[in-house]
Amino acid sequence: HQDDLSGNRWWRCIGRVCRRWRHVALSAPELWTVIDSSILRQPHLVELTLARSANASLDVSCDSEVMSYKHSWIAGLKKTFEEGHRIRRLELYLDSTVYDSALDWPPIGSQQPEFSRLEHAEIHVHWFNSREYTGTGSQTSTPFLRVLGDLPVLTTLILDQVPFDWYARL
Repeated sequence: HQDDLSGNRWWRCIGRVCRRWRHVALSAPELWTVIDSSILRQPHLVELTLARSANASLDVSCDSEVMSYKHSWIAGLKKTFEEGHRIRRLELYLDSTVYDSALDWPPIGSQQPEFSRLEHAEIHVHWFNSREYTGTGSQTSTPFLRVLGDLPVLTTLILDQVPFDWYARL
């Protein structure tokens, strides 16, 4: 079951049983569809996972509070977003120190990806004090949601402690 596999290194175990199992594990795109914090912080694993998952839908989860290498996982997340048309589930748990940089994407002038398979999206922000949460010094999620564009299959959107401009045009 997909939820049971998230964050585990099960594919390493399968790949060590025998040569045939290793070949199966490395060549089955369905086994490479979870991109979590442990993969995002290592750019080479992001590239490897994206390549091995072929065109399969992706489940992306990132918890910045457990990340010690913030710049590398933000780069990994942005690389994953380049394959936005493949992302089915997106869960971001961000602390306020990385909120702005994680949502500052795509770079101006770059191609905006489609998120046509996105069914479930969550953005949770942990604020260290109430003054931060009022929006002082932080952008709203509105530009990020605009980047997501048309979401034809989105059924769940959760914004937890995310500043949002309700009057902005998406």
